[in-house]
Amino acid sequence: MELTSILGFALIATLLSLLLAQYKPEYAMMVATAAGAFLFLKVLGDVLSSLLDLQEMLQSAGVEVAYFRIAFKALGICYIAQFVSDLCRDFGQTSIAGRVELAGKCAVLVLSLPLLQQLIELSISFLK
Repeated sequence: MELTSILGFALIATLLSLLLAQYKPEYAMMVATAAGAFLFLKVLGDVLSSLLDLQEMLQSAGVEVAYFRIAFKALGICYIAQFVSDLCRDFGQTSIAGRVELAGKCAVLVLSLPLLQQLIELSISFLK
């Protein structure tokens, strides 16, 4: 991941958005939204390639990969929900932003239910 280029792009987009906000606020929001989406996708692409490498290492070590997949999916849900929530707040919609965060939390809960079920089954098997 090229952190310096990402930070430079973010600073330039922020400055451009601030300049446009004085004259054309609607363009400033478009620039901020596009820059945020671009940065999110750039970082996501870099992280996904690293996660695929990690998955291969775990498989070669004989570690159960299903648990890590759930954790990575949960992490992805959190990042996407936070991004959308921040975007809603930028547009002044704090109420919707709060509902987006709630939806993200519920999605993580639903995603983790199979792990919870396996944990309960394991606990019961130890008690028998």
